[in-house]
Parts: sequence; C-alpha cells; structure tokens
Amino acid sequence: MKIVPVRLPDKVVERLDELVAEGYYANRSAAIRVIITHHLLSQKEKGAP
Repeated sequence: MKIVPVRLPDKVVERLDELVAEGYYANRSAAIRVIITHHLLSQKEKGAP
C-alpha cells in the first residue's frame, strides 16, 4: 500500500472525525480509504473512465 498525502477542507475532516467517533471507521485513514475505494468502484460500474 502506498502513502498519499492529501489536503482536505476543514469541513470534510470534521465529518470524517464524526464518522470515526461514531464508530463507522477505525480512523481517518480507514475512512478515506473506504470512501475513495467505494467511489471509484461505483464510478467504474457506471462506465466512467
């Protein structure tokens, strides 16, 4: 797995922290990884490049 530094708006980070605090994800990295993977896979199913 590669490390990819990313900058996110404060509101996005706050929402990620809420999801982690609510127990949906173990930490920010896990949340970002799952959300991006899900988005990319759903776009692929829709035939997006």
